[in-house]
Amino acid sequence: MSLLSLRLASALLALLASTSLLAEQSDEGNINTQPLRPDSRAPIQWDVARAVTADVTCDGHPDILVLGYQGKSQVWLSVRQGNIQGRPLMAPMAFPVGTETDNAFCHTPVQIQSYPLECKGDNGPIPNCQPKADCQGFTLSDGACDGFHFYWNNQTGQLNWWRR
Repeated sequence: MSLLSLRLASALLALLASTSLLAEQSDEGNINTQPLRPDSRAPIQWDVARAVTADVTCDGHPDILVLGYQGKSQVWLSVRQGNIQGRPLMAPMAFPVGTETDNAFCHTPVQIQSYPLECKGDNGPIPNCQPKADCQGFTLSDGACDGFHFYWNNQTGQLNWWRR
């Protein structure tokens, strides 16, 4: 691991540890501030070693995507703006694991995969999404359930997601 990667991982880990991490992902991709599960007080183990850097805000600067695991029941996503050290783009999002809900993963581990933003979903163009050179979308996938596909919503200035 290079010195820059080690410094980035150390800084990211310190920032994640200092952040309040109670957030919930709703069905529409909007974030609520309620705990996902009342019994989920176990510490979140952030997988900084597998963090992904990609410009997901379409501002020409890299952003940092990192997953966290809270026991076997929850997966967390933190997105930080790369051009402002430590500034979160949004509150971390929690996804349940092993429940039969629309916003759940089937199992862990989950992978992050970034790709050039095309603004096309299974049903045609994605509303409020405009492809730009060097702008990335990303998918969170456990390899079993349908993945969560994230894109930058130009109208709201936020990340949104869709799923099959």
